[in-house]
Amino acid sequence: MDLIHALVTNVVQTRYEDLPALAIEVSKKSVLDTLGCLILGSSTPEGKGIVDFVLDYGGKKEATVLVYGGRVPAFHAVLANCTMARAMDFDDVFEGGKGKGVAGHIGATFVPVTLALSEYTERNVSGKEFILANVLGSDIACRLRMSATKYHGWQGETYSPFGVVATGASLLGLDEDMITNAMGIAYTQCAGSAQGYEEGASTVPVQQGFGARSGVLALMLAQKGFTGSKNILQGTYGFYPVYDRNEYDAEMVISKVGERFESAYVSIKPYPSGKGTHIPIDATMKIMKDNNISADDIEEVIVNTSAFVYNACGKGENKYNPTNVRDAHFSVPYAVANAAIRGGLELAHLTEEAIKNKDILDLARRVKVIIDPDLDKIATIPPNRVEIKTKKGLAYETYMEYVSGHPEKPMSMGQCIDKFKKCLNHSERPIPEANVNKLIQLIENLEDVDDVREIINAITPFQ
Repeated sequence: MDLIHALVTNVVQTRYEDLPALAIEVSKKSVLDTLGCLILGSSTPEGKGIVDFVLDYGGKKEATVLVYGGRVPAFHAVLANCTMARAMDFDDVFEGGKGKGVAGHIGATFVPVTLALSEYTERNVSGKEFILANVLGSDIACRLRMSATKYHGWQGETYSPFGVVATGASLLGLDEDMITNAMGIAYTQCAGSAQGYEEGASTVPVQQGFGARSGVLALMLAQKGFTGSKNILQGTYGFYPVYDRNEYDAEMVISKVGERFESAYVSIKPYPSGKGTHIPIDATMKIMKDNNISADDIEEVIVNTSAFVYNACGKGENKYNPTNVRDAHFSVPYAVANAAIRGGLELAHLTEEAIKNKDILDLARRVKVIIDPDLDKIATIPPNRVEIKTKKGLAYETYMEYVSGHPEKPMSMGQCIDKFKKCLNHSERPIPEANVNKLIQLIENLEDVDDVREIINAITPFQ
């Protein structure tokens, strides 16, 4: 029997009371973190552009365009809201588990989707129902992502429609047959590519919305009686033969399903940039601090990493001389230069003006990103070995596995709140302080909320 059936059965059978405390805790952090990133993304060109598109297009009033206000079809609401959540690449990431699983963004899909589909149900959805639906969908996306044993360029958003179906099925109370059909319909829409990372294209955040929209459309069509293929993962032309070239680990898909929820192991980002830049940032600052090195002392920085990080964040002229902010988001040289000169990478360093700083670009030219075959075997986003060579001929090296926010070094809820508040300053429409305080309180106590539309009303006080 196709692996998808075990996942579908788990969606039907799992209750809130079955969720481990860690899954609930991380889910709440992810909600707060994602909404902060969505508010931040509301003022970006991609955020404003996608909102203009869906509001102008109009249609049936099913779900809210967050921050801006206005109700549109649910599949258009998630297109806009997920794109905003991903727009500054500050949202949480599932790093792929152990091995060569495909890393991908989780909260930016499943938090906006769960909110939109909660409205779509046209009933009061409780906080517990929200958490359950969010966790079930996220878990499936993570499992499918980490099961890949070789990276072929598909992104997490390629896998996300399946998880979106699970989230919606939980909220809508669909039976196994309808969920299975929706999964088959979702499979026909799976797409996404890492090429945008290399080229600094705005499709990077927009495909977050595409994956979510595909899953919501699949749900709606299944409800209308459309059928989908049943052997969608392992069939002759199923996902694994076609997308992953049969290079996958079936055990990772179903191991401890219903007991261990993989979305409990996402990484909350400390920096607003591609995850592959984060260890180089911290490693550079550590070497400089430990050895009393200043930016002026640096002759060269060498970053040893994986093929994925090299291709996405270290290859090409645009990584050394970013042509736009999107290039800078996915540039190890730019990130390392900021770490050395500015002491980190902040939102203020990711503007059209900031990315043209001559001192930053000069040092970025002296950052070399190298594929290390041994590190490449570990994961798509592996530990890094970073070396700094000084103008005096000295060399210092460190090996680093994790940064703050990784499951091995988790952020506290307090740290998530601090990050959330940092994002608020960039909202396209300022949110009143009373709403901000209410929003934080609602999310901290999400399991006690009677109607999650309170969250929507707090974040969108302009309707």
